[in-house]
Amino acid sequence: MQSKWDKNLSNLLVLALIFVFSCFVLLIGIRFINPSIAADVKLGEMDVLAFMGSLLGGLMGIIGAVYSIQYSLTSVREMSEKQDREKFIEQYPLKVKRLDKKIDELMFYQSSIKFIDAGSDETLDSIVKMGFTLVNDTEYINGIVYHDIKELEEFIYDAVDELIRGDYYIRIDNFDAFGGIVEGKEDKVKEMEKTVKNRVKKSIDLLETQKNDLRAKFVSYVN
Repeated sequence: MQSKWDKNLSNLLVLALIFVFSCFVLLIGIRFINPSIAADVKLGEMDVLAFMGSLLGGLMGIIGAVYSIQYSLTSVREMSEKQDREKFIEQYPLKVKRLDKKIDELMFYQSSIKFIDAGSDETLDSIVKMGFTLVNDTEYINGIVYHDIKELEEFIYDAVDELIRGDYYIRIDNFDAFGGIVEGKEDKVKEMEKTVKNRVKKSIDLLETQKNDLRAKFVSYVN
């Protein structure tokens, strides 16, 4: 595919040749249209030819300089891209390993979210704390900040806070222990549990997508 640089240089060369050709046509036209001016111009004598030659030489010199700059920039860019490819290929296994580790941790956490079977405020608090720790360790991986995963922290906190402050559980002797879910609110608790798990699944899918993107990039580099 022709680069933007190549297109610009090609256009510049064409314009330069058109300009020089136009100058020749103009001088020839002057000779036939107005002989008196042509006599002053002295078309065909050495001064005119020297002028046209210097003009053409100057234009070709400019084009040559631009091509030289382009070649240097292209060489630097290709070298930089080669170094980036080699660095990526070298770091690829570690990056995938980090993502797999975080995906496994998120999947384990997802399976640990059990609002229905929560036995106390402490149980719910442990879900929040575990989520906070996991999110803080996961939001920044392989040099990438996952803002979507960072938002998971607040999402979990809001859901658990509503459960603790709301009248969803039967409290035993006004203590933190629960004696079950208030009649008629089981479906609501189940819905909240499903919503939080789905939100964690969204974060898992985000990391899976990132891993697939890394794999596709790796394959393109080694093939």
